[in-house]
Order: sequence, then C-alpha cells, then structure tokens
Amino acid sequence: MKLKTTVIIIFASLLFSAYSTVDNDNIRFGAPRGGGVIIVKNGFVISYDKLLKSPLWSSYHLKKENISAAPNKPGAFLADNSLKAADRLSRGDYPSYYEKCPMAPVRDMAYDKKACSDAFKLSNVCLMSPGLKNGKWKELEGKVRDFVEARGGAWIVTGPVFDHTAKKQKRAGKAGIVVAKGFFKIILYQTKDYAFRTAGFYMDNTACPEPLSSYMTSVADIEAKSGLVFFPSFPPDVQVIMKKSAADPFFGK
Repeated sequence: MKLKTTVIIIFASLLFSAYSTVDNDNIRFGAPRGGGVIIVKNGFVISYDKLLKSPLWSSYHLKKENISAAPNKPGAFLADNSLKAADRLSRGDYPSYYEKCPMAPVRDMAYDKKACSDAFKLSNVCLMSPGLKNGKWKELEGKVRDFVEARGGAWIVTGPVFDHTAKKQKRAGKAGIVVAKGFFKIILYQTKDYAFRTAGFYMDNTACPEPLSSYMTSVADIEAKSGLVFFPSFPPDVQVIMKKSAADPFFGK
C-alpha cells in the first residue's frame, strides 16, 4: 500500500512540475499574456494597465487551508504606492455610483494580513455595477470558495473585459477610469486522476438575474472576449483540450 501511494505521489509531482515554469505559485502555469505591467503582491499577482487605469487580471492559488471561516472586517481601499505617482489612483478618483470590486477578493486573502492589505490596493480594483457585485458576482465568489473547500485547492484567474471595438471607451470618475463591459473568472483544478481541467464564467457588467450555471463558458470564449491567453505554460495540445469546453464541477453536471 505504501509503495502504491508513493508511486502516485511521485507521478503527481512529475505531472505538476512538467508544466511549472515559474517559482511563484500564483502564476504556476504562466502569467496570462496580453499586456499590462505584472505586479507581484502578497498572495496574488496582477497585471495593471495604466491607460485603462485598471487591472487586466489577477491570479492566485486558493487553498482549502487558507479560506477564512469568518467574514472580513471592513477595510479601506488605498493607493498602490508600488506604482509611479503619475499612474496612482486614490479613492477620490472613483465615482460613488460604481462599486469598487477587487479582482483578487479580499475574503480570499483574509488568511494573511499582508495579502489582505494588498487586496485593498486600488491597483486590484475594477469599477463594477452594484447589481452585479452584490448579486451574482458575490454568489460566484462564494461558490468558488465552496468548491475549493471540497476539492482542496484551485488556481483562480479573474479580470475585466473591455470593449476594444468601441470608438470611445466608457470612462467614469475624475481620473477617467475605463469601465469594463463584463468580467470573467477562470478556475483551474486537478481531478482525482490528476488531469487538469478548467471552468469559466463570464458576466456582463450589470445585474445578472439568471441562475449562476447559465454564465458558465469556456476558457477559449473568455480568451476571445478578453484578448488574453491563459496558462501558456501548458503544451498547445493540452491547452486546446482544456480550453475548448466548459467543465462543470460546480453544479453536478
């Protein structure tokens, strides 16, 4: 029995390391490609676009043991001093009719004081409609935490989708922050037989009244919408299989 268990562990380690090209576990399978300046934070990694005044994505490895059972205490969003002064935003730059939505959720970073503090940096924040943030998006974040508690861990990539075909981007606030037309969330996980699978969600930046399952989509669809390329460290043939369909580990289908 010990020999069999050892062989399985070694096999899993080899499979895992074959696709691992960076030391930062939060972007273990490669940082998403598609622009912005990559900023390494405590607990997560983001890519920030100074022209859009917004993160393009956040990525982190969410582990079961790091999920806090208690809700976060309210905190204050603060300027990110790691950015150049000219690129830095303050709370006054954000209009009150949008919610400040962290792409790396504060709740997911509550296990560590520094990670939680970094989640409150405005470089991690997008403008989101109140109807989405307090409704279906909140439900999705909770569903992801439930999934991780059941499975043990997953890699989560979250970000906005901008309307790059528009002649003029929608902007808001004193700083002219570009407002996303929608948001995505991708979950990368391993099955019991150590195969990698993905689940994707996309929601328009408005109140979304449909059941959560109706917002599931493939990673390939999210790539087409966002212009980003996810998990580039996987071999091309593996990426095609992982990204072409929406795996559904959430709703028992």
